[in-house]
This record gives sequence, structure tokens and C-alpha cells, in this order.
Amino acid sequence: MYLTLILINKIAIISTYLIYLYVIIDSITLLRNSVYFTKGMPFSFDILSKNYRINRIKSRYITKLFVDSIFKFSIYLRILVVLFLLSSGSMKIFFLLFILQIYSYYRNFILMNAADKFSITIFLSLSIFWITNDLNIKSVALLYTGVISTFSYVFAAYHKIISPMWRNGKGLSGLFKTEYYGSSTLLKLSNNIFYCQLLSWGTIIFQFSAVIALLSTTYCLVFGVLSSLFHIFNSVALKIRGFFLVFSATLPCIYYASTVIVDFINISK
Repeated sequence: MYLTLILINKIAIISTYLIYLYVIIDSITLLRNSVYFTKGMPFSFDILSKNYRINRIKSRYITKLFVDSIFKFSIYLRILVVLFLLSSGSMKIFFLLFILQIYSYYRNFILMNAADKFSITIFLSLSIFWITNDLNIKSVALLYTGVISTFSYVFAAYHKIISPMWRNGKGLSGLFKTEYYGSSTLLKLSNNIFYCQLLSWGTIIFQFSAVIALLSTTYCLVFGVLSSLFHIFNSVALKIRGFFLVFSATLPCIYYASTVIVDFINISK
């Protein structure tokens, strides 16, 4: 049997609250680094408009929406929207966060990491989920996010396995030695190519196993734990911020997709 509306709502609520946390942390980070968004600084409007996709926008009126003052206002607005959603429970306006994320995406494309870009998929599906009252559309929104999220792991594994540097561990070793991602502990680990190769293949196998999560609700729970540990390690050890909350927000959707697919397979037997 497919999950009831109540359980579907619980799944969406978990994903939504994790996205709220992501928005708050991301907004605070941007505000703490707001000096870089002032005139003459690397991510100010006058610099980005010359070297970036903003200059593709032909209308000067639309372009002015990306100036530094409006962008900073949009950061505060994101926080206010989250606080309003938390206090009022009026989920119909969740789509405002999607619009603000799109706005931030186009203005700060050069700053966006993979998690920031992928977050747009989650914002879109959750916006659709909370706007509609149709159970089928709600189900499709969660299913879409679950399946897309799963294959994002698979595609990442595919790109790693076709790379000789990843297969022999030298790619990970080099990453550990960089000034930004590295640390004294990782530097020691980087000198042991066997451990680096072991971690490389462990990552590849883990990411490919995401497919199994769609076919087994039991392994889906295991995958959720492994995925959380994986992104916690990336956040703490490699200082890759944002991934944990964004991809954690997709885990309930992956579980929902797994449940739907497993039920479908059982019914078809």
C-alpha cells in the first residue's frame, strides 16, 4: 500500500525543516561575508555584472534587481520567510523560498557549490508539494526528488570510476593535500596511497549502492545512515559546507521513493 497522506506530509515536513535550517545557516554565512558583496569586492554587482551571467540579461531594469543592496535585502527576506513559515504554518507561501533561491542562484552562480545548485530541485518539489492539495501531485513531487537525488549519487560514482586518479587513490590523496580541503590529519593520511585508494573505492561503491536503496526499504534506512555519516565527514574534515543539510533533506524523499517502488514491484508479482 502507498503511504497515506498523513505519512506523506510527515516526510515532506522533515525535508522542509532541514531546508529551513539550510536557508538560515546559508543566509547567516552570506551576511557574515557581506563585505565581499560591496562595491569593488570580488562578488559585488559591479564585478559580477562584467564577468558573469548577469551581463546576459538585456533589460537594465531587471539587471538592477541584482545590485548589492537588493541582494543583501533578499538574504534578510529569506530569514524572515522561514521565521514566518515556522510561526504561522502557512505552507502555501513556501514557494517564496524557491523564488529567492533562484534569485541567489543567478546572482551568485560563481559561489554556488553542487549542494546549492541541487537545492533548487528540492525547493521546487517542496513548493509544488505545499501548493497543491492533490495527493497524486504531492506523491510525484516527493518521488521526483527521491529518484533524482538517488541518481545524483550514481552519477557522482560514475564520474569517479572513469577517472584513473580516483581509481588509484591519487585524486583523493591530492585533495587531502590542498590548503583549503586539507588538514594535518588528512595530510598524514594522504601519504598512505593504500588508505586513499581504499577510501576512493569505498566512496564509489557507497554512491553506486544508492540504486539498491530504491529497491529495498531496509537498505534505504542503512543508506540513510551511511549518507549522513558521509556528508558529516565532508563537512567536518573537508570543510565542504551545505552538503549535509541539503542531501539530508532528500533522504525522506528517497525513502518515500523506495517505498513506492517496492510496493509497485510487489503488486506486479
